Amino acid sequence: MFRFDSLNQNLILEFFVFQYFLRKLYKHIR
Repeated sequence: MFRFDSLNQNLILEFFVFQYFLRKLYKHIR
């Protein structure tokens, strides 16, 4: 259970980082 929780947190963090990079890329392209 604890392991799963930590994994979930990591996924959320990665998702936010991915979104941030996507936004940066989008602005760069525009």
